Amino acid sequence: MFEPMAAGGLSARGWRSRPLLWRATLWACFALIVAVAWGLVAAGPILDGWARALSSGVKADLLTGGPRGYVEAGLGTAAWFALLVGRPLAILAVVMAVEIALVGPPRSWSRSCFFMLMQAIIASLFYFLNPWLQMVLPVGELGALVRVEMQHLPALLAPLGNFFLIVLVFLLHGLAGYWVHRAQHEIPFLWRFHAVHHAIEDMEAMGDVSHPFDAIGDRIGVILIGLLVGVNYEGIAWIIAVRSGAGRLIHSRAPINFGKLGWLFVDNRFHFTHHSVREKYFDRNYGGVFTIYDRLFGTYVAPDGDALEVTGMPSKLPARTVTQFLLARLDDRPAAPAETR
Repeated sequence: MFEPMAAGGLSARGWRSRPLLWRATLWACFALIVAVAWGLVAAGPILDGWARALSSGVKADLLTGGPRGYVEAGLGTAAWFALLVGRPLAILAVVMAVEIALVGPPRSWSRSCFFMLMQAIIASLFYFLNPWLQMVLPVGELGALVRVEMQHLPALLAPLGNFFLIVLVFLLHGLAGYWVHRAQHEIPFLWRFHAVHHAIEDMEAMGDVSHPFDAIGDRIGVILIGLLVGVNYEGIAWIIAVRSGAGRLIHSRAPINFGKLGWLFVDNRFHFTHHSVREKYFDRNYGGVFTIYDRLFGTYVAPDGDALEVTGMPSKLPARTVTQFLLARLDDRPAAPAETR
């Protein structure tokens, strides 16, 4: 029913037998992914400017009217939409290219294309939902119980101020993410939507796609943490970039992990166990950044070596259509035929 994927790419061409070359290749791939993630954040203001210019141009073309005006408005809208969905898909495309180069193509290109379609749909949905979410959720309207700012750090921490704030933000977001993720597993209503992500078989970077309801829950968790402890830090966008790249990597088939540092940081070995079809990993390893919260709250189970687990749900089939995905209606997996003598 579930089968591990055969190795391909450079992995199947003997590169693993040359440790130094293989390790250098993995580091180069990791550096490329991080550079693209950071580059997208750095280019954010420029891309936002392009989006505003395209939007203004479309409005002007519609006011002009006529065949030419409508054609130009249509082209401008297409370019604006490509810019909208291209940003989140860019890092996915890079990680997927790394996967293909290192371990070969996905088992099913049609499934990968379906994931790409869902990524584009969800990015579009959140573009239009975001203004409504900001009205409903208390973003920036309620003061935090405790505020942490650079100028208020003790003199002893001042030289390490940036590092201290980066670690604090990651710890806080990791704590929020842990409990939101755990709630998504333990509360049946939330699990219905989260199961859409867990039903994905042959996990890959492009499969790092969750139901929109999951993303709303993640945002609420971050907001609640922000209401308890507020952190003013200029580099928050860069932290988001690192988390974005890391989020793609922990769902990736690429053999890029943290090695012995995996006891502290979440990598794909750890996260694939969370998606495993093996019962001993069910409802375990919830962390998205650090493994410490799973250790602290009793949900940690160590991965079995470097081999990635086979992923999916023994009881449910993955979503095959956009309607199934968005309505969170998964078909039951047919029972395995009884063995005959």
